[in-house]
Amino acid sequence: MWIFTLIGILVVALLVVTFVPFLAPIAVWIIGILIFVIMLAIAGAFLAALLPVIAIGFLIWIIYSAVKTWRRK
Repeated sequence: MWIFTLIGILVVALLVVTFVPFLAPIAVWIIGILIFVIMLAIAGAFLAALLPVIAIGFLIWIIYSAVKTWRRK
């Protein structure tokens, strides 16, 4: 059941990062990488096969979001 809690935290983090426009793109990158590292650490502790896939997808989304924000400014 812990994976559902983690996915919920991930969704909230995505919403916060998306809807806080005053965050600089570098802050978005830093927040994304921190969440990515935390998720990989949890995956290592629990040996869950699904979590690294979610974490890598999240990291790709953060990079895409930051690049999109940079181009808009």
